[in-house]
Amino acid sequence: MSRTRAVKRSGPPTREQAWQTHTVGAALRALLQQVEIRIGLLPRADTFDRGNRFQGAVLLPANRAAPAELRAVFPEELAELQRLGKSVERCHATKLGACRVYCLPYYFFDGFNALLALERNGKPIAAWKDSEAFQAVSPQALAARVDYTTLEGFLLDALGRPA
Repeated sequence: MSRTRAVKRSGPPTREQAWQTHTVGAALRALLQQVEIRIGLLPRADTFDRGNRFQGAVLLPANRAAPAELRAVFPEELAELQRLGKSVERCHATKLGACRVYCLPYYFFDGFNALLALERNGKPIAAWKDSEAFQAVSPQALAARVDYTTLEGFLLDALGRPA
């Protein structure tokens, strides 16, 4: 099931401006989790039976301004963080292959959470939230501006693996 969340800009949203929200399946979830491991947010599993993949999660240092796509896709989460007095103006950013990954990690009453966005060639293409509260099935949803095949190709390229 998909729903559209248009980015607020002047004029009607175009296909490139519209975020499509999708349920995340197992294959895509595994790729997104690999991105999180690669940027240093979550530790690489060191055993076959790792119970909690968030054990050892890292509050990555803020080194860049938070991109507009985080505000467009996660307005409720950012508003809640601001109400709690947490900064949402800056986040962690790192290059991963031809992509840039933005990450805003934080602890909340339900455990560790992170808002992530993926950009390629300066254009936002995907955003997702990972949450310790739903660790077995998190991330559950992904907002994307590209189709699944394109996103999968970008992720595989960024992770340095063949399709």
